[in-house]
Amino acid sequence: SVNQSRYLLHNKQYVDNIRKMIEKYDIPTETFELELTETVFFLEKDLMIETMKRLHEMNVRLSIDDFGSGFSSLNILKDIQFDALKIDREFLDETATSKTSEMILKKIIEMADALHVEVICEGVENEKQAQMLMKIGCQIVQGYYYAKPISLSEYENRYYQ
Repeated sequence: SVNQSRYLLHNKQYVDNIRKMIEKYDIPTETFELELTETVFFLEKDLMIETMKRLHEMNVRLSIDDFGSGFSSLNILKDIQFDALKIDREFLDETATSKTSEMILKKIIEMADALHVEVICEGVENEKQAQMLMKIGCQIVQGYYYAKPISLSEYENRYYQ
């Protein structure tokens, strides 16, 4: 999963560059995902929609990162077929762990399920949050509760041994 900036996406050669990289490194597209934030669509929305369609035609997975942190999230979902929503961690902050936040998360997950979009909840820092997310149907979570960022050498030692 690779974060993409709007500056990269506004390059007219962006899709061709992604295609060349996939071919050069023989990357299986089902293991390759581009993460975009909704700010990508603030400028030249039509161009971005066309770019996303072309990437999808190449079977590149697309996810929207920090979902729910901006103003146009729902509009983006109706215009572009995303494979995954990465729900913004602010929904899980200590001040936001209320019944209201829980209900909003539950409805986002239900909507995503109906649209056949995978949901990943970011920022899980404790067991209470993890259990609440499982209870409301979120099947994929990430955060410090499970692991903190590690260096490349530590990753290699841990997972390649």
